[in-house]
Amino acid sequence: MMAPFLQELEQVFGWLLVASWQASVLALAVLLIQRILGSRLNPRWRYALWLLVLLRLVLPVLPESALSLFQFAPPPPAALAVTVTEPLFVSAPPLPAPSVPVAEIPEPSHPFSLYSLMAVIWLAGAMILLVLTWQVNRRFARQVANSPAIADPDLLRLFAEAKAELGIRRAIRLIENGQVQSPAIMGLFQPTLLLPADVRGKFDSRELR
Repeated sequence: MMAPFLQELEQVFGWLLVASWQASVLALAVLLIQRILGSRLNPRWRYALWLLVLLRLVLPVLPESALSLFQFAPPPPAALAVTVTEPLFVSAPPLPAPSVPVAEIPEPSHPFSLYSLMAVIWLAGAMILLVLTWQVNRRFARQVANSPAIADPDLLRLFAEAKAELGIRRAIRLIENGQVQSPAIMGLFQPTLLLPADVRGKFDSRELR
């Protein structure tokens, strides 16, 4: 059972290395484009360019193209290369007599290499980071749920006008939170708009809108 799991882990780790390397190249290209175009690049295109980096991290396989930033990408790790030395089709051996017990063929062992160790360390680190992130987000979500809603009439009026302009009809909580430095959205099904503490002193009415 360990050998198949280790092989699958190495394949996932190898894909992660390639995707991370290619996403880094894309991120550098996006930064270069933004630096060259500057203010001539509107915010919509800025977000669209960063979406390419996100897609490279999400998609397991990219469509093949003759022109690509990654045509000089390094080959996959040697641990992922499989050499076929046996023929594809072989003649079936004769079945043993019923009185002769058939010995179980042991599964081929998979050598534990340095690449295997790196994959195991990555998996352990990812699991630890996942647990820590879940704990932090759960603690912060509990704090947000217990925070009172903003009662400032000016802020509520600006908020209602912005919702009406954007055509948003669903209920959205509006609260102040001292742990955020800029406005932020939290929650997927029950969204909450978080504003930093003393928001009226940090932003004027135009900036708040």
